[in-house]
Amino acid sequence: MQTSSDLKVLNIFSYYRNSMFSISNDLIFWNISLENMIKDYPENPAFRNQDVFQSIFCVNNLPSKPYENSVKVYNGSFSVKTNELIEYKNDFFQWIRNISILKAYNSCELLILRSIQLKYFPSLEDPLKNRKSAKKVEKEIKNFIFSKICKKLYFLYNYFFRNSV
Repeated sequence: MQTSSDLKVLNIFSYYRNSMFSISNDLIFWNISLENMIKDYPENPAFRNQDVFQSIFCVNNLPSKPYENSVKVYNGSFSVKTNELIEYKNDFFQWIRNISILKAYNSCELLILRSIQLKYFPSLEDPLKNRKSAKKVEKEIKNFIFSKICKKLYFLYNYFFRNSV
């Protein structure tokens, strides 16, 4: 029979597992899908060296007088041609992998924080509930660590300075 604590541990690990599974699925799916979608573009004579995307950057200039409103356009522009799709796909996926590393790190951090809360501070709310709950758990962890350090420093002080006289 599973206890309430066992169910909480399973819930914490399930959240972590689902997050990591989602990261893995997203990376694999989009990498394969984009590869399949763009592989024929560069070889197809109808699309050879064609622009598949173009953009410019515009800003609405808001002066103090409403009737003097104008649009300012940045001099630069951006375009992607069919023969550049593989290169842009690779750059995009490097960026996505970096973001995935951050998401995975965040999932590990939440796994550890929630596990510490469950083991050492069960009276506090789950840090996943809201930011305030997370801050309370973090504060209790800092207080716990600080109290242990202070006790050791006090012991060392007494051992080296009080006993040496």
